Amino acid sequence: MSVLLEDKFSVNVGKRRKDFKVTLSQKSLLLQPVDILASRKIELAHENVITTKLLLTDPDSPQDCLFRVVYCLVPKIKCQVYEFYPHSDTREPEKLAALWVASLQKTFSLPIKVRSHQLLFVVDEGHGMHLYEKVQPMFDACGYNHELMEVTAKGQVLKRLKSEPKINRFGGIVVIANESLLAEVLSGIHSRDEWKCLLQTISIGLIPIGGVLGLSQSLSSLQRGSHHRADPTLAGIFNCLRGRTAPVDLFRLEGHNLKTLGVSNLGFGILPDIAKESQGCCKCWIQSWRILNLRRHSFRIAYLPYLTSENKFESIISKEHLELDNQLPDGIQGDLPPGWISEENDFIGVHVTNLPFLDDRRSLVPNAKMNDGILWLFLIRSLTSRADLRTFLNGLKRREVPPLDGIDAIKIRAFRIEPLCEARADQEYTFDGQDLAFSTVQGHVLPSGCRLMCDRY
Repeated sequence: MSVLLEDKFSVNVGKRRKDFKVTLSQKSLLLQPVDILASRKIELAHENVITTKLLLTDPDSPQDCLFRVVYCLVPKIKCQVYEFYPHSDTREPEKLAALWVASLQKTFSLPIKVRSHQLLFVVDEGHGMHLYEKVQPMFDACGYNHELMEVTAKGQVLKRLKSEPKINRFGGIVVIANESLLAEVLSGIHSRDEWKCLLQTISIGLIPIGGVLGLSQSLSSLQRGSHHRADPTLAGIFNCLRGRTAPVDLFRLEGHNLKTLGVSNLGFGILPDIAKESQGCCKCWIQSWRILNLRRHSFRIAYLPYLTSENKFESIISKEHLELDNQLPDGIQGDLPPGWISEENDFIGVHVTNLPFLDDRRSLVPNAKMNDGILWLFLIRSLTSRADLRTFLNGLKRREVPPLDGIDAIKIRAFRIEPLCEARADQEYTFDGQDLAFSTVQGHVLPSGCRLMCDRY
């Protein structure tokens, strides 16, 4: 273990204050008691340290306290605060405290400063409120101010955000619920005239409960610790607590009496069918049943392909390609501009996504980025054999999908999906965990459309 710093402090843990020799390394913060008979050593793993704060200049902090470290006990999801005071041997405590705080922030990649704005917690009743009660002390310890909104009915969030008179007072909105409620938050902001500006100034956070969908799993896969990667809820807590944000692409969807925003995916056919029907059941049985009993649907699919510049580097996009507004149809009935590609066919499934994951186990595009200005269109045509379809579905779990006849993955920037058959009662699109009416829909990417609370991206 490479030692970066080592000093003696008097440390307040809970209501007890004892002398420790404190050692900082790349992997942990180790507190070894000076009196080995008085207490046990404490090791704080770097991935579970939430933040640290210099307290000498804070008038509200305990007298003589140098700095504070906020830690999350995993997997209990419980907050523990460690306050560091000068030891009897300490000289120049101000310089010592500044050195330790700066070293902790650099070594553990901690945020230098938390948001000064107020947070709005949008919390689903029941399990959401139970989790909120567990994480609230962590946000309080990190210095966040927040307002609580308990959601008891569908449409409540949309109505609140649409009419909120002073929405700019919120620096962030933290959703403790499933991803469908996050979609309602985005729709509520989108219903305002200044929605583009708000999505750049109000960061969005998600602490998922219930079923894990694409966004939750995509964010948790970026985390440092194994516990965090395996638990999207824990990953969401750290994403929201640490105060960092990253730009994330959205896509705007419109249809008959529909204008909304999404951050995850739009699907129809076999992929969302398996996800819905396997809730509470064995997914492999449902998958086999769906392969044996295929549903075919006639669509006219049109899309604007993602084009690279002449030098083939995808990170360099031509000026004309960035001006997406000039390449979009005028509404869902408008003519397609030049450059669009159209196909009429029978399909087993149609899916649009901008994320690596579909849910906690399946990945459509393992190397997809959430801020590259690209949507991925998956077309599963009816000519696909059952053997190839099984290979495709099993490949989603292994994150390896080989090229197969009848199945295409296409990089796009905009799309239109037009059903060519009458809808049955059970036919619906799935959009970010929500069900949408089966009709013509059109969408396009909004590059860096919002800022998402994300510790590592």
